[in-house]
Amino acid sequence: MKTIILKKWVEDNMGKPFELSTTDCLKIALNTTPTQGFNPAEMRQRIKLLDSVEAIKKGQKEWKVEDNDWNKIKDCVNASTWGILSKNILEFTEQFA
Repeated sequence: MKTIILKKWVEDNMGKPFELSTTDCLKIALNTTPTQGFNPAEMRQRIKLLDSVEAIKKGQKEWKVEDNDWNKIKDCVNASTWGILSKNILEFTEQFA
């Protein structure tokens, strides 16, 4: 079992602040199409993980995941091309390095 630390950050988007959270980053990573494309098993696992991310409660500080789910999340995060490489995104991805 692995633990993902859940945080919130405030990013600057051309002078306008917006909130970015670990769950937002997880949703982006899990929705990114893999380079090899989707297969049915991959899709089922990602949908299950996205449902789990949606179930994270407001104010929750950490999320415990099984090792095989951790590996899938790690693969998705590492395969994502982030539009901005802010220190917050880098801090998020360090969990999965």
